[in-house]
Formats: sequence, structure tokens, C-alpha cells
Amino acid sequence: SDQLVIGCDVFTRSRHRRGGGLGYRYLLDWVLPQLRERGIDEATVEKLTVANPARLLARESR
Repeated sequence: SDQLVIGCDVFTRSRHRRGGGLGYRYLLDWVLPQLRERGIDEATVEKLTVANPARLLARESR
């Protein structure tokens, strides 16, 4: 889990909520609850959505 990043891509207007798609909230409203239902703990969810992306964007190396 230290090398994974989770995110979503909304690249066309049809994927935006206004266009009838699920929008950026898809990750928060559907994906993350599914991970939790399948037993992924909050510490891992935090790594996937906050800590790992922050480290990646800061370009920290191991």
C-alpha cells in the first residue's frame, strides 16, 4: 500500500455530473465505501488518497 495511489479521471463533459456522469465525487461516494466494505482499513485508505499522493507530488525518493 506504500506504492499505490488511488484517483479518478473525469476527462469529458459527459463524465461530469452536469453531463449525466458521476463526476469527481465517484471516488468518494462509491469507490472508497467499496474498499471499506471489503475490509480495507482507514489507515490504508488514508495512504492511498492522501499520504502517497502527497509524497509523489513532493517527489520524495526512497
